[in-house]
Amino acid sequence: MLICANFSGSEGYDATVDVNGQLHLATMTYGHYYSHNDSLGYRYVFGTEQYSYDNSGPFGYPTIYDFYTKTSGGWDYHIVDSMGTEGPSGVSGQPGYGSNPWTSATAKYDLDARIQISRTADGQKIFYSWTESDSTVTGVKWNIYPDLQMKGYDVVNKKVTPRYNVTLGTTNMNSDAYFHYMSAKAAGSSSGCMTVPFTITRNGTYNGDAQVDTYYIDNAVACAASFSINPLSPKQSCITGLQENKNINFEVLNFPNPANDATTIVVGLQDASNFEVVIYNSIGQMVDTYKVAGQTGANEINIDLSNFKSGIYFYNVKVGGSVVTKKLIVQ
Repeated sequence: MLICANFSGSEGYDATVDVNGQLHLATMTYGHYYSHNDSLGYRYVFGTEQYSYDNSGPFGYPTIYDFYTKTSGGWDYHIVDSMGTEGPSGVSGQPGYGSNPWTSATAKYDLDARIQISRTADGQKIFYSWTESDSTVTGVKWNIYPDLQMKGYDVVNKKVTPRYNVTLGTTNMNSDAYFHYMSAKAAGSSSGCMTVPFTITRNGTYNGDAQVDTYYIDNAVACAASFSINPLSPKQSCITGLQENKNINFEVLNFPNPANDATTIVVGLQDASNFEVVIYNSIGQMVDTYKVAGQTGANEINIDLSNFKSGIYFYNVKVGGSVVTKKLIVQ
């Protein structure tokens, strides 16, 4: 069944213009049935918490896209990243309301990922930001105790950075990155190291009627050498004029991440191809490897982490001559 994009601003959206004068729209989409006119504004919800996504499989998560105009006309796109949590509503009876910690005398406040976009002064580098929570800590897939995430895109070379958790371990902001704002311009040269300024606003009681404090963040730094990863591009599209990147023939997602005893790496292949997954520790030592006879579609590799020490790991997924590198956190 063909599923088409239904643009949604429920987790925020933003736009900027790059060095080539092309518009970039960072947003989420939902799926809807292509052939049924009455389905255009609808989507499934799952379970008693009424999640909008089933939170499993390669595209079962809220996913951020960058849709951008092309100099030759029409549109192109790539995936920015997927999110492991969804924003809870501030309206009684709506999804996630019961888990939402932010209250006031009269109402709760909607919490969403607040997707935002920035750029360097010359427009050659673009940065995306959003918040999400660690569901292994919260116990639910609502974005109730968020950290601030950032990722960059090189417009000229069409490469992305790894994901950066800007607020992890930061006093007053760790799992408390509420109501963030991202500067529309990054500081520094696009050929060197760039800093993206942020603010977050919070108080210790999650009370919208009480005084709040605003914190300035100046540690969100990405250097030119970190723009080295091919962006993800889904296989199927029903948007007129939208073309996939022919240099990318597979997608890689990982859940849960951070993980404890086990995690699953999902490799989405357009064609049946053998591939290899190699896991390294933080000093580059290989700790595990998997060789897989891949099939067209989603290939799930279940990784036993029971013998892994807590820390940061990296894994490479190699299909043919292409390699994607991602980070895995073991708690």
